[in-house]
Amino acid sequence: MMRDGEAAWASPESIVPFNPALSVEVSRLEPYAFTNMFRGPANVWTGETFKGWTFGTVPWAMRAMTHYMLGIRPDYDALLLDPVWPKHWDLVSIHRQWRGFDFEMELLNLNTAYLVKIMDC
Repeated sequence: MMRDGEAAWASPESIVPFNPALSVEVSRLEPYAFTNMFRGPANVWTGETFKGWTFGTVPWAMRAMTHYMLGIRPDYDALLLDPVWPKHWDLVSIHRQWRGFDFEMELLNLNTAYLVKIMDC
């Protein structure tokens, strides 16, 4: 929402299960689980998770990434394309179904603008 792709990527990157900073020994979280709740620095158990299997984390992350980072989100009468990517994302290929249509798209990151190529609709 702030149009900062680097900051947008930092949030999901910090909580993915394969993040080396979230070791099992510190987080006490299964290495395949996904959570966004960790005890803060003022806590005796800093870095531990206390809600490793809450069900809202995955849908929240998926929606944030698809609708706001990839920038493909449904609106009342249109499918909006408004990507906000980190600089290291060069190209994204997307298949999106919307209102009975299948869209095949390629989005190219030019770092100042995005080029969208709709290949099939």
